[in-house]
Amino acid sequence: MISWTRLRPGPAPRRTLAILEGVFANVRPGGAMYMFTYGFRCPIDQPLLDRLDLEVTRVGHTFRNLPPAAFYRITRMKPAKSYDWRFA
Repeated sequence: MISWTRLRPGPAPRRTLAILEGVFANVRPGGAMYMFTYGFRCPIDQPLLDRLDLEVTRVGHTFRNLPPAAFYRITRMKPAKSYDWRFA
């Protein structure tokens, strides 16, 4: 999914939460949401990303634009592999 939705400082945190929950309820496993935004950091606050087990990667940017623009990939965190104490 590609989004230009204004998530900061626009919608309230509950609305942002609802948008992200809706997106990731409908994106197939391994899918991602790509977000085009203006500014130097991801428009979604880290505590909200942590709550939904999402991670953000900046995949592109341009400083030739005013304001500077960035492109982010938002994905579900992969589950941590279990630790096998027998091989420690």
